[in-house]
Amino acid sequence: MKYTFLFLFAFYQASGQSVVTGLIDGDTYVVKSGTIKERVRIEGIDTPEELWPGKWPAQPWAYQVEDSVRALIHTKTVTLETFGVDQYGRTLARIYLDGRDVAEIILRNGWAHYERNDLDKKTRRKYQRLRDYAKENKIGIWSDANVIAPKNWRKMKHPKI
Repeated sequence: MKYTFLFLFAFYQASGQSVVTGLIDGDTYVVKSGTIKERVRIEGIDTPEELWPGKWPAQPWAYQVEDSVRALIHTKTVTLETFGVDQYGRTLARIYLDGRDVAEIILRNGWAHYERNDLDKKTRRKYQRLRDYAKENKIGIWSDANVIAPKNWRKMKHPKI
């Protein structure tokens, strides 16, 4: 754990402003900063899986969540707080829109599952409370009686991942 923290700390950086130019799905976006485009994955959340031909069908709510997130941030100027790169080459980050943490907005609206990852204690608690609020009030994905975490969906539909 100590080494994980040191690794994340070593790669942390605050980024300048970027523009969201595309969505890959509800938690992964293409952002452009100056002339540089990169894929950015929001740290701490996991949204329903979209169709991946040859791998799995779309998970319930996948496209509704993507459309909702697109309406929220597509073409908007955001600020990134980056934490390194994941195993797929995506930059891990917190994304802020007008000073608000986009993950918090997504969780409060019931568009995602909370994923612990290596979040600091304060952020973990905040994200858990927002997820629990949406869950208790049956908002978004939580209105479905058969909610399945995206990581479990991936394992069910494609066990080799």
